[in-house]
Order: sequence, then structure tokens, then C-alpha cells
Amino acid sequence: MSQKFPAPQDMARQLVHLPSIGPEHGEAACAAFCAGLLEMAGFDVKMIDLAPGRPNLVAVLEGSQSGAMFCLSGHLDTVALGQAKWSFDPYSGEIRDGRLLGRGSSDMKSGVAAMLAAAMRLAAGPRPKAGLILVLTAGEEHGLNGAKALAAASVLPEIGAMVVGEPTANRPLLGHKGGLWFHAEFHGKAAHGSMPQLGDSAIIKAAKAVISLDGFEFDEDHPVLGGPTLNMGVIKGGQAPNIVPDLCRLECDVRLVPGMDPDDVLERLGRAAPQAVIGNTNYLPPVWCDAAEPWMATALEMVSGLTGRQAQSAGAPYVTDASVLCPLLAAPALIIGPGQPEQAHQVDEWCDAGLIEQAAEIYYYLAADWCGVK
Repeated sequence: MSQKFPAPQDMARQLVHLPSIGPEHGEAACAAFCAGLLEMAGFDVKMIDLAPGRPNLVAVLEGSQSGAMFCLSGHLDTVALGQAKWSFDPYSGEIRDGRLLGRGSSDMKSGVAAMLAAAMRLAAGPRPKAGLILVLTAGEEHGLNGAKALAAASVLPEIGAMVVGEPTANRPLLGHKGGLWFHAEFHGKAAHGSMPQLGDSAIIKAAKAVISLDGFEFDEDHPVLGGPTLNMGVIKGGQAPNIVPDLCRLECDVRLVPGMDPDDVLERLGRAAPQAVIGNTNYLPPVWCDAAEPWMATALEMVSGLTGRQAQSAGAPYVTDASVLCPLLAAPALIIGPGQPEQAHQVDEWCDAGLIEQAAEIYYYLAADWCGVK
């Protein structure tokens, strides 16, 4: 194929130029940019909407033989800019002192750009034996909603292995903790603030539960991911200073390790806060793949050869689309991307521009190996 495509850094700059803050801007502009390049390269591209103006992109390059495809997966949305003032235009996409600057540069438009480059390079060569699929989601930053929409639509083919391009500075991760969001409601009895003895304060009940939950200890532990964590992130209660509150709500985030059952976790937390009515708000399972799994062992060896660093067994505390896609596809996932993990969601976000080029090489050789391209 004679068509010349943009360099990975240039595609990353263009993606940063296009705001894609969740519902505020939507992902349509980024999806259209990616679709145009992939269609030109010979991919069959489909858009599956999460909501109007918020498409998931699924692009398929068919192989010459039937069988499981190789998947490159990333997300197109970013978080908001934050309240603090940026020292540069967050949508400039400028490369300065070897760093790509802007919102989404690390999380994860650089990863998406590297995947585009790898996919187009593979499509430009001999027809692969196994197919290649790109899954670029909307709504990842708020509950993996784009991946959930794809799962509900049952549109993905058989996939044998996948790479998720979250920011890891091109260090391979074998999995990550899961997420369990729950709410705890406390009910009381309203009364006039001048006669609190006639009421029953829901806030006092919640405060006692906060102290109890703050000292909660989990028994589980994972040899790489470590132990579970509990964060109490939101507390809401009361109507006015002169009313005894009859309702208070606590919203919490538990990070789970493999082997933990969310219902069992909620039951244990309920015993620690017996006055609470606890409900599950969102559950995203943990992901882990053994380094000795055949494809993973091959992938880690290839990454080590390309980066010059020996791959270590490592994982992430955050959640990725693999939490939805791995159980859906029953496929192992390697998490690796050019972004700086400590730059995710930060003001003045940046990415090492050289790692974008390296990631494109990593993605290409992983895909080429699976797809039978020599």
C-alpha cells in the first residue's frame, strides 16, 4: 500500500488538539479522525454509540484465515481540565523539550496514536493470517461505560489476545485491581434543631460508621497487586443547621484484588457499619494474567527486547477497559502504553514524545507476531 500515513507523534498531537472531555465535548471528533485514517488503510470501521455524539470505534482488518483476532484497545475520552490554571494551552499538542503537552497526552491519546500507527503499518504489508481489530472506546473515564455498551451490543468477534494502551511509560503490566463503588445510607428522625433530643441524627450515625470503616482491615493479599483499599470519597447529609438530619449518605470506593467476591465484601463492610443500608453502585472486576501464560510469556519477551528492560511482574491500582473486555472475550490482556502514569489526570499533563514512537514499534511487533506477518 503506497499511502503514506502521519507519524505517531503527529497523530498524537492532532488527537490532543481535539477536546474529548466526556459528556462536555464527546468523542466524535477524535473517533472521526481515527476512522478516516483506518478506512484509508483498509480497515472496516463501525461506530457503536454510547450516547449521541459519543461513539465507540471498532475497526477490523480481516485475516486470510479464520480464527481469533488480535486486539489493540484504548479510550478516546479524557477527564476535565481541573480547577488550577495550566501553564500552557491544554489543547496545543505542542512538543517542547521532548514532551508532548496537553490534556490526554499521557492518558491516553499518545497510546491511541501509537496503535493507529502500528495498525496502519501492518495493513500496508502482506495480508495477515489472523485478523487485527482496534477497539477505541468512549466513556472510559466514568465507569468504563463505552466498553460496557460494546459488551451489551455483542459486536466484537473472537479475540485471542489484547493490548490495552493505558499509560505505563511502556512498562508492561499483567493486570490491575478491580473497583467496587458502594453507597451507605443512614436513616434517622428529623426534629427541630433547638430540640435535638426529640430527633435521631443520621449524620451522627454516619460519622460513627466512618470511624469504624476507617479502621477496616481486609484479609486478602495479592503477591503483586498487594492488598485491597477502601476510600470514603463523598458524604452528604442534612437540610439546614436548625434541622436534625434524617438522612445521610456515604459513597465509597474499594479496590479489589483477584479472588474477592463483591457481595462478600459488602456483607463484611455492612457488619462493620451495622446501622448502614449498603448498596452496590458499580462493580468492575480485577484483571490478572500469569506471566507464564503462553502468549503473555512471548509478549513480555518481545517487549523486553524492544525496550532493553527486563520485564517484571507488575500491575496497576487503577481500572482499565480490560475489566470489561477480558471477561467478555476470555482473552489475556497486556497493559502497556507510552503515557506517564503519574501524569494521568494532572494539570499540565505531558508525555515523553520518544515513548510514543517506541510504543508504536511494540504494538506493531506484538500484532505482527500474532497475525502471522513476517
